[in-house]
Amino acid sequence: MRKTFDPKTKLYMTIHYLATGTSYNVIATHYALGRSTVSGIIQDTCQAIVDIMGPIYLKPPTSHVEWCNIADKFYESWDFPNCVGAIDGKHILIKSPDESGSTYYNYKKTFSINLMAVADATYKFLIVDIGQQGSASDRGVWDHSNFGSAWSENRVNTPPPNNLPEVNQETAYVMVGDEAFPLQANLMRPFPGREAKNDVRKRRYNYQLSCARRVIENAFGILSARWRFLYIPVDAPPEKVTCMVRAICIRHNYLMG
Repeated sequence: MRKTFDPKTKLYMTIHYLATGTSYNVIATHYALGRSTVSGIIQDTCQAIVDIMGPIYLKPPTSHVEWCNIADKFYESWDFPNCVGAIDGKHILIKSPDESGSTYYNYKKTFSINLMAVADATYKFLIVDIGQQGSASDRGVWDHSNFGSAWSENRVNTPPPNNLPEVNQETAYVMVGDEAFPLQANLMRPFPGREAKNDVRKRRYNYQLSCARRVIENAFGILSARWRFLYIPVDAPPEKVTCMVRAICIRHNYLMG
């Protein structure tokens, strides 16, 4: 007779795998199941998290009020005005997919898919793009993501330009990233080191931008510390790993409160 499990046990099994990074075989032994059964349960549970919790805990801002609240928090916490998000990419290790060649082979000489994410000032993810091939750069992932295209073409419902604090000069709401991202009217990156070296204002700008941008690095750090399966190459097809990663991003926001 086939063994059945209630949803709570399936969730325990999935959290066990994602939080510890142990193998399917270990979990299969623990629950007296086959490896393929464990893999199916974990995938189904991750999909359920995406379908049920995703619209609640990983919902991109859509109104001017939501974007302004994010910008207010960035200014309050990191002294960077008109900032509505910090963006960066992270490689998610996977085992080499069959017949994929070098498609998923990245500059770190591992196989991966990309997680591109935007975080707010409290380390929560606002937007994620997951699953592009590891051989792509951050710039390439940004250019080919739906949100990146919408942001570059001003198709995101951000508020109109607003005066900077204590300055009568209207400035667009922006996201901040590192040198890998393109400089745009609504996407800021640091001045190059040589250019900023002898200019006090540019050095200060780089420092403030670094403080604001650091939230996405911290968000990735918290994510990896909680979900240890990110430290090992995941033994699953890229589309299944994509679902797992989206699920832990949703759980991350849930746990951050």
